[in-house]
Amino acid sequence: MSTTNTQIAQIAPSLAFVMLYVTDLVPATSYLESLGFRYVPEESTPIFREFVGGDGQPFAIQLATPDSAKPGTVELYFKTPDLTALHAELNHKGIAPGAITQMPFGTVFTVPALDGHRLTMQQA
Repeated sequence: MSTTNTQIAQIAPSLAFVMLYVTDLVPATSYLESLGFRYVPEESTPIFREFVGGDGQPFAIQLATPDSAKPGTVELYFKTPDLTALHAELNHKGIAPGAITQMPFGTVFTVPALDGHRLTMQQA
């Protein structure tokens, strides 16, 4: 069965979240606050700090560790209303998405991207 363009548009992902990996949370937090971003301590952990821009869009910094991405890495998170359908469509196209997994913040899967970028699809 072929997926129509309308069906694809209904599950098309949209940007939800950006994660920046840093070497030191303290100066990175101070710098982002000096740029006008609001730190959200209630959504943060010892290795993760969430911020909100003027439009209310959240993003975060995370401490780079030997077990995480290296400093300077950017991860993009996209949301979709039907994660399972998007996963199936990408498989159908030969893109080979990773397994759908449950994380503390939601259900996700990753997809390979050009130049080694990490793209994560998340259930909206």
